[in-house]
Amino acid sequence: MLNKTYKINESKAISETIDGETIIINLETGYYYSVNKTATVIWNEIQKHNSVKNISQHFLNHYDTDISTVENSIKEIICLFLKDELILESNSDISPDIREQQTGIVKGKFIIPRIERYDDMAGALRSDPVHDVNEDGWPNLKQ
Repeated sequence: MLNKTYKINESKAISETIDGETIIINLETGYYYSVNKTATVIWNEIQKHNSVKNISQHFLNHYDTDISTVENSIKEIICLFLKDELILESNSDISPDIREQQTGIVKGKFIIPRIERYDDMAGALRSDPVHDVNEDGWPNLKQ
């Protein structure tokens, strides 16, 4: 899994990052996700087509943590993203350079990446009342 790259499933997932935290919406299921800052880093690195190995190195470069904790955390988040079809395995030839361990920088505290999934708005998010109307327009539904 370390050398694999993934990509955002753009046909099903949209996201917005605000103050380092990301909200992701699965357009097919209507589920939405609140992603903490470290899980946001994973999401952003996936958008850049970085391998799991490179994402791990990013965390090692910037946070006070160990390789085992980082790799297990990334694998868990990626499995959740895959399960809910928010990302896909990439067949891309993109092979970014592996970022080497950096020295002399102050590292932050590593916070375990977390995702919270909500389904309370699933029905509303899946519905499309504006497009389910007759020629007279909304709010006149098709028969």
